[in-house]
Amino acid sequence: CLMMRSHLGGEDGVELLCAADHTSGLWRALLSFAEVTPCGMRSAEVLRVESGVPPFGRLADLSGPNGVEQGLLAGFTWRGAPPKVGAALLRDGQAVGMVADAVLSPSLGTGIGLAYVAKSTGGFADGIALEVADAGTTIELAPLPFVRGGSRARPR
Repeated sequence: CLMMRSHLGGEDGVELLCAADHTSGLWRALLSFAEVTPCGMRSAEVLRVESGVPPFGRLADLSGPNGVEQGLLAGFTWRGAPPKVGAALLRDGQAVGMVADAVLSPSLGTGIGLAYVAKSTGGFADGIALEVADAGTTIELAPLPFVRGGSRARPR
């Protein structure tokens, strides 16, 4: 087996790579330790978004159909229906960004997300409201990271 140190989501962790016929024994051995708690990929995705880490390889081309150029990564909060990945963000009817991720954060008790936003929106100014195209949802820009060093932070 190979063990690789990982900081996915800003938390210390490891990833294990082993032959398929060794996975059952390794799984049982790991779970025999009280300090080990299994979690799914969705949990890791929430940690990544809380830490403000952009999705690897997703929506990297900001000059696409939404016409958003010179995009900056920004955090946002949302309520109601979650914005869809890739949805255009509008300000006064003009496309100014796109949703990169949206998750429910159990530790913060609210919906949070990451978006690529054009510099012309005011950068990372807190409280800027943007409409999600075709969703009837409004997001509010918030500072990143939502959580720093495993401690709780509140979106503004």
